[in-house]
Parts: sequence; structure tokens; C-alpha cells
Amino acid sequence: MARSIAIPAARPRLTRHGLLALIALGWLLSAWVATAEAQLPVTSLSNIFPAGGKQGSEFEVTINGADLDDVDQLIFSHAGITAAPKMAEPTEFDMGPQQMPNKFTVKVAGDVPLGIYEVRAVGRFGVSNPRGFAVGNLPETEDDGQNKSYDKARLVELGTLVNGRVDANSVDYYKLALKKGQRVIVDCVAQRIDSRMDSSLMLFDPDGGETLRVRDVMLNDAVLDYTAPADGEYTIGVYDYVYGGGADYFYRLAIHSGPYVDFVFPPSGLGGSNDKYTVYGRNLPGSKPAEGLTVEGQQLEQVSVNIALPGDDISQRQLEVGALAEPRSALVDGFEYRFPSANPVRISYARAKVAAEQEPNDKVENVQTVQAPCEFVGQFYPERDADRLQFEAKAGDVYNIEVIGHRIGLVKCDPYLLIERVTKNDKGEETITRVAGVDDPSDRNTRIGSDFDTSTDDPFYRLEVTQDAVYRILVTDNFSSTIADPRNVYRLTIRKGDPDFRLVAVPEGEPQANANIVAPASTVLRKGGAATLEVTVDRRDGFVGEIEIGVEGLPKGVSCPGALVGGDIDKAKLVLTAAEDAPAWAGAIKIFGKAKIDDKEALRYARAGSVVWGTTNRTTILPEFRLTRDIAISVVESDPAPAFVTVGDPAEVHETSLGGKLEIPVKINRRGDFKLDVKLSAAGLPTDFKLKDVTIKGADGEGKLEIDINNTKIKPGSYTFYLQGTAAKYKYARNPESIAAAEAEKKHIDEVAKKLADELKAATAAKEKDDAKIKELQDKVKLADQKKKDVDKKIADLKKANAPKDINLTLASTPIKLRINESPLKIDAAMPGALKQGEKLELPVKLEKLYGFDEKVDISLEAPKGVSGVSVKNVSIDKGQAEAKLELTAAANATPGEHKFIVHAKVRYNNFNIDETYEVAVKVDEVKKEEAKK
Repeated sequence: MARSIAIPAARPRLTRHGLLALIALGWLLSAWVATAEAQLPVTSLSNIFPAGGKQGSEFEVTINGADLDDVDQLIFSHAGITAAPKMAEPTEFDMGPQQMPNKFTVKVAGDVPLGIYEVRAVGRFGVSNPRGFAVGNLPETEDDGQNKSYDKARLVELGTLVNGRVDANSVDYYKLALKKGQRVIVDCVAQRIDSRMDSSLMLFDPDGGETLRVRDVMLNDAVLDYTAPADGEYTIGVYDYVYGGGADYFYRLAIHSGPYVDFVFPPSGLGGSNDKYTVYGRNLPGSKPAEGLTVEGQQLEQVSVNIALPGDDISQRQLEVGALAEPRSALVDGFEYRFPSANPVRISYARAKVAAEQEPNDKVENVQTVQAPCEFVGQFYPERDADRLQFEAKAGDVYNIEVIGHRIGLVKCDPYLLIERVTKNDKGEETITRVAGVDDPSDRNTRIGSDFDTSTDDPFYRLEVTQDAVYRILVTDNFSSTIADPRNVYRLTIRKGDPDFRLVAVPEGEPQANANIVAPASTVLRKGGAATLEVTVDRRDGFVGEIEIGVEGLPKGVSCPGALVGGDIDKAKLVLTAAEDAPAWAGAIKIFGKAKIDDKEALRYARAGSVVWGTTNRTTILPEFRLTRDIAISVVESDPAPAFVTVGDPAEVHETSLGGKLEIPVKINRRGDFKLDVKLSAAGLPTDFKLKDVTIKGADGEGKLEIDINNTKIKPGSYTFYLQGTAAKYKYARNPESIAAAEAEKKHIDEVAKKLADELKAATAAKEKDDAKIKELQDKVKLADQKKKDVDKKIADLKKANAPKDINLTLASTPIKLRINESPLKIDAAMPGALKQGEKLELPVKLEKLYGFDEKVDISLEAPKGVSGVSVKNVSIDKGQAEAKLELTAAANATPGEHKFIVHAKVRYNNFNIDETYEVAVKVDEVKKEEAKK
């Protein structure tokens, strides 16, 4: 029976639910190309097809993207996945074996675990951004594109995985024979492997009636679960939600009756433990029905298993990315758990002993009691679920109370937290006082839409206990009135302060001329040049210590002086530099942070992030980001950097204070005929810094960076930034070597053509003619003529494409590490003896003036509360002076005893009111009446 599907007109899409409208696609791509021409080229991977393969198999893949010149290597995030360029046997017109453009043979070892990994392309212009690459256990096939109507549905067998692409305004159809009672899982993996496709699935019964339609089951991917009510052939329709399509709309359609895991409960456990967990899903061996738990109307199953969590070595924790992990998950410690032969899911590390919710706990009368500190785990399920718990706390206790749900939820959730204090009088009557109601963190709205946005809808509250009481917590989900999904699990931590930090590193790539443009980025180093990454710090529980950021695994010829970030500062720029003789290389590195926490050295490794899909105008279409398994960099042999900018000593920490000023020399090392003016601007400092640009003229090699800390909004702390240099109208030829290679090819073809022509002439002139040989030679000569025309056109095209063009060249300088202290003063003071009632004594004050500061400073002394009768004559320390004496006079009734006085050194310094303090012990001796009379 023929079916017709109503396909709505495409419309612009602002999120993953439709990244690009078909009507805008052509404009976006053309704008992207125009933008790319203005920058140095960097290898960019748009898609790989097929985007995965079976364990123990070997197959061919094709890649697409931009600036794929000379790509001859694919690197994967698992050593068991390898690739080699696909080669064609040479003909006599070829100079040797020929690499088939953008085609590779991939091998997946049989012991590679099921899951989603990453692949990057490496070519003339370095290593590319990553793309997802899945490893499965089903026999695989490719869609042939002939199944665009219902009556031409392609027949597939249960236990098959189809690699396909959807076209715009179309549906791919597959036909599947099922027996009555047979349960089938149809999992359309798209978003999870970086496809643009917002996958949707339809199911038609044997009579052609639509039975089921699903989307957004696993993140934005569709998963269909169906039990056949009768024998027959059922038809599956696969399409993009708004009917977009093209090469970037690829999918992997797994059709099977094997296990599928929806979630694990509890969602967290202590590192190094081996506790019981419940795995919920479909077709789970040894399982039983999970009563009352359904997803998309389908009954879930459950099975108990023991799961051994990796050891509690915080320094080595990395969030493994099995499925797509969005930036909001970047700061959650976790690992990837694999139920046998099923899709991987994430389990988090708990920060305290885990206590699971016990239903019912939705009302005051059945509130669940827990013992703090702990980690309470629950579900926002069923619809309008509310969970109540309570714990006892003593006056003076401080607890950090945090919900972790939005960051780990499989579907949309927005937790809300209500905290109440419960006290009882002598009669046992309760008084309930609202302490706090917390929804989103205060910075949430301002960060939405920013690059690699790690902000979250999860609430946090710091509870300072003022009196012994019971504290009651209500946890709800703002979406629970419209969403009822058992996979919406959450963690509620009630813990004492545990200062700590986490890091996320994201490559910056080539700067764009327009701030609204976001392009896929990778860290590509040109010889004698630099590349940068931005490192974001998540400071936990009040940690403001200084963090030293460094790199492990750098290849030969690449160096990094590291970065510093301290105080409330949460971002730093990391600059990598390639020597002029650095060999070509591509691979993964590790970025780490070291800091002192409670006098112990803490080591934390950075997680990595990347742009999934860029945008030419972020105001209308947001870019998309995700976590990546690796931090990859590359050194390219082509395009050596035309200049290198050094700011001071890269290893030096430039130190000053609020109100201070610095001058740092800037040098530019020019290479070749690079004589353009370079304008240098600070990159990586908060907007409160207003540093002057540094312009170095083409005839000059030096300048200076002036740093003036005169804005009172600037915070003390440690900053690491660099100078971004711009040189307009730099003449750049992207690949001149390709012309030389084509000309060598032409020379070879000309030689072969001449040889063939000579052979034909000789064969024709022979007394005994071989007609068959003459015909063969005539055909070859004709082919040689065509080859000559083809290579001539190729050379002409290459010369046009690689003619020098004006680009906006950008340079990254060596990093500037800047430590800003609160004050340019240090005080030292000590009383020379006891101050007796009714007498005077001088307190010597020594002042160390730092960072070139030498202004007049006012010195005063502040008595502690409750101390009277001690007067002080204030003094000043003039320019060029470092000492003064405060005269203390004790009245006859001055408060006796040893007291902690505060010495103040005050000055107005470059818009800042500096008040440096120092505690000094002043002992006031009591004078007896008899002594006073004498």
C-alpha cells in the first residue's frame, strides 16, 4: 500500500531541534566559505561516513569537510581503531600509487568496547576538530538511497545496523519482518555522533497504518521500542524532525532485540566501592518488569548488578564521553559503565555516602530522615513528584547543599530546592521557618548562549546553621507537571565545605573577523608560531588558591610556559609554541592544574571541549559545543609562521598591586619578507582591564605593553593572557606545493604521451602492421591527449586557487602571567616592651614599599573593642622613607592586659584606597596605687 507523508516547509532552527533551515543552508555555507578565506586555513572535519563500524571489522570510509588538503591520516581516540589511506593501483600515466581523495580503510579491533569514540583528520593544515565514531556489535550495511517512498522500503533483518543519510524533505523507509510478541529496539544514533539530524522515527503496521512516532528519547535521538501484536512486515520511517537533510544528516540505525540501557540507579557511588545497582532498560537478560516505570509508554525492565567503581584517585578522574556530553556535564566527575552488549551509560562519583530515596516521601508526615553529610539520590517521577528529607544540624555547622540533576539528566529537568528550619517548643509543637528557596544559580541567565556554557539549572545553597534544629528539604522539578520520565534521576549533596577545583580546556582556533561567527576549532601550530587554548576553572566551596596550569605529552619542538590563575579569577589562556625546526606531529596531550589545598598539593587534569557545529551568526543560530575525549594538537610543516611575538620573559610572573603600573617589553621576530604593521591587543583579560593596544610598525621590532591597574572593578588575583596581533592584507598562498606537484605530474604525462606517440608512429610505419596493437596505441594516445588537457586544467585551477590573497593574519604572543596583590605595602611592627598605665611608649613601624611604589603613607593604630585609655599620635611615612614611630600614651585607667591592636597603612593609589593592616600585640601593665603615688 502506497503511503504519502505530509512534509512541512523547513523553518529556521535556533537549537539542536533543527540547527539549519533548508532555505538558509545555501546562504550559511557560502558565508562560511567567504569567512574562511579571510583566515589561515585549518583542517576541518564535517562528517565521516559511515560514522562507525562493527567490532573486528574492516571497511571503507569517506570524509568531508574544509581545507582537507593532503589529508593522509585519521587518528582515533581508541588505539584499537586504525585507518590507512585507500590507494588506487597506478596506471602508466601516474607517478606511483595514488591516494583516493578523502577515502580510508578503517580497522576496528575485536576487543574495542562498544561505545562512541572520536576521529580526527590530519593533513597539510593540521589536525581537525573531532567527529563521533561508533563501535557496535551488529552486522552493518549502508543505505542505497532507493528507499525514499513507502512502497520502496528496503527490507532489513532484525539484528542489523544501517548507516544512512537523510535527504531534505524526505523519509528513508525500512521494512522488517516480526513475529507476534517479538520486541524490537530501533535506535537511531545521530546527535550522539555529531550529526546535524534531529532524528525522528515512525512505525507502520502491516496494513500501512501509523502505529508509533517518536523523537528525543535518548537526548535528541529517537529510540523506538515496539512489541509486535501479530506476525507481519512492519515499516520504519526515518527522517529529520524539520525535514532537513544532506551529507551532514547522517545516522546509524540499529534494529535489534538485544539489551538497551535507559539508566542506572543510584546514579552515583563512592570511588573504589563495589555496591549493588539497578540497571533499567529493555531486553535485559535475567531481568524482571520494573513496575510502574515506563518510557514513551513502554514498560522498562530491571536487573540488579554489582558495579566496581574505579579508585578514588581524584587527580586521574576524567569524564568519559560515551554518548554526547554537553558542556553542562563538563564538571561532573564520572565514568562510563557498560552493561554486557548494551549501550554505555555514565555513573557519577558521589561526594559523600549515598542514601537512596524511599517512597513515599512527598509529604511532611512521611519525610525521610538522613544523616548529614550524605548524598541523597532520587527521581523526579512520577508526574509532579516531590521529595522531602530532613537532617539534624548543630549551631555553627556549615553545609553546602546542591542538586545535581540538569547536569546528569537524560531528559529535560530544572530542579528547585526549598530549605526550612524546624524547631519545637517544650510542648513538642513545631515552628517551621523558611530558610531559602533556590532555583537557578545567579549567573545562569547571563551565561546562556556563551561559548562552551557550563552553567546549569541545578540549585546550590550554603547553609550556615545558627541554631540547633532539624532542617527539612523539599526537592521538585519545574518541568514535572509536563514531563514524567523515570530517567530523570538526581543527586542531592549535603556536605561540609570541601575546597577543590576542576578544569576544562577548549581550543581557540583561528580568530574570526566577526564576533558572531563561531567556527570548528582545533589547536594547530605552525613552525615558529603559537596556538592558544582557553582554560576555565570551576572553583568549589570557596577555593580561591592560585593554580599552576601545565601540559603533559608535548611533542619534540613544542613548549608551553604554563599559566597561573588565582583568586576569584576563573579563566586563563594557555599558549603553546612550536620551534622553527619542530617536526610535524599530531596527537593528544594532557593539561593539568596544581594547587595547594589544606597545605597538600592537589593535581587535577582538564577535560576538553569542542565546537560541534559553528554558525555564521550566533544571534540567530547558536553554535553547539560538547565535551571531547582528548585534547589534540598538531604541528604542521607547511605555512611557517611569518612572525613571532615575545612579551617579556614567558616564564616570569609580573607582579604588582591594585593601583600599580607595569611596562613589559614586546619584541617581534620577523621572518622572510614580512614587513607589515602589527597591532597587538590583550586577549583573555576581563573587560574591566583597559589596556592600550601596542602597534609595532613594519620597520620596527620592538614596543612595550603598558599595564595600568586603575579601574576599581579589577579584582586581585592571578591572570594569564596574551597579545593577539593582527596584520591586515597579508599576502598568503594556501598551497603552492600543489602547483609544483601538478606540474611534475604534467611532465610525466607529457613524457608518457611522447613515448606512446613514438610507439604509434613506429607501429604504423612497420612493414608488418599489427592492427590490434595500433588500435590499442591509438586509444592510449587519445587517452594521453585527454590526460594532458585534464592536467593543464588542473594546473590552471590550482594556480587560481593558490594565488596569493590578502588575509587578516593573526598572531598569538607568548603568555603574560600577571599577579595582582591587594596592596603595594608590607608592614612590620613590634612593641619594644610593655606600656605602663600613665606612661608613653614608641612603637616602631617599618614599611616595605613594593612594585616601585613610593608615595606618602599615613600610619595609624586601631584599638580592639573593649580596650580604652590608650591614645595614639598618628604619623606619616614620606616618599623615600620606610620607617616611623607611633607614640602610644596610656591613661592611668587604661585597660590592662595584652591586646591585639591593628596598625593601618593608608594611601590613595591610582584610584584605589589602599589600607594595609598588621596585627601587633600591645601589653598594658597595671600600675598599683602605691607605685602611682611614687
